[in-house]
Amino acid sequence: MRATRPGCPFPVITSQERHWEERILLMTRGNRGALERAVTARRRKFPQATRLELLKLVYDEYVKDRE
Repeated sequence: MRATRPGCPFPVITSQERHWEERILLMTRGNRGALERAVTARRRKFPQATRLELLKLVYDEYVKDRE
């Protein structure tokens, strides 16, 4: 689970998470649904991983698939 600010129910998105999301969105032509499905699939395999770690895994997989 991502951290939240005190008194704010929304998760805090780090600049690193935003960076990796943008890189993946460029590869998926802006398809946020594909990004979230990929992150969810990785979360099933790695339930203790942070969102940042999952985003990096998704990015690496997309790069590998393009080779």
